Amino acid sequence: MLAPTWTQPKIGPLLRGETDPRYYTGLFDNSGYVRGISKYWLLLRAQRVAEPEAEAVLAASRPSRPTLLVFSGLEGNFSPLVGHRDLLRARLHAILARPTRARLRSSETDFFVGVHFRRGDKPTLRFGQYYPRMPSGGIEMNAACPTEWFVRCIQGIRKAIGRCVSVRIFSDAHEEELKPLLRLPNVHCPRQQSSIVDMLLLARSRVLIGTGGSSFSMWPTFLGSMPTIWYPETRSFYTGWQPSSDFEAGVDGSLPAELVCRLRQMHDCAARVTTKPGPAQ
Repeated sequence: MLAPTWTQPKIGPLLRGETDPRYYTGLFDNSGYVRGISKYWLLLRAQRVAEPEAEAVLAASRPSRPTLLVFSGLEGNFSPLVGHRDLLRARLHAILARPTRARLRSSETDFFVGVHFRRGDKPTLRFGQYYPRMPSGGIEMNAACPTEWFVRCIQGIRKAIGRCVSVRIFSDAHEEELKPLLRLPNVHCPRQQSSIVDMLLLARSRVLIGTGGSSFSMWPTFLGSMPTIWYPETRSFYTGWQPSSDFEAGVDGSLPAELVCRLRQMHDCAARVTTKPGPAQ
């Protein structure tokens, strides 16, 4: 596989004063990939085959020259990858650079609810507002979910479970934007790590509250396969590989009955494990 070009300087995040410039420098180890001169020779000389035709081309005959399989777009989202989830998870951890692995190991993971609170370059919907419709009838998701919606979801999870479970916020928001969430008890926002560390930590959540319109929320729910809460009308656009674990909260943050039942079952199961007697001394 060709070494990815991870570092891609962007001027937009700097101009907008975002907390993450999204340079992605030094996060991964490219030593196991085709890189350097060999990479660029292949890019110049190899015949290119698009992803949909790749299987047929390779099965028909042995290529007479180097062949480059080209993957692009989000067709099918994660659905074609579901059967390879364990392999992809292991491979993603394997290519982390040593400093990135060290940061991941040293990060606290004792939390029940993970929240991806996306802000950045997106305007924020008003509380109670649905995503606007495009002329084609689709959803225009170029906006961030209302802060109060996240607050209500957290409160709903705690009410369903019956206790003040721990919550971790992972966000590119500024301090002022986080205050309504951090006023809640047992809610913390760890110092922003690199993007990949935040993503892998979110994947360890027992329950995830995602941001509609953000592919960053897709990766943790794919890797972790935990119950995930989405903004109204956004679930089907990004998911579909785990229909029994994806839920849409109401526009007011109210949780669907099937999710409330699932949360209570999770809590009861955890309580039984916690109270299970240990071996006799």
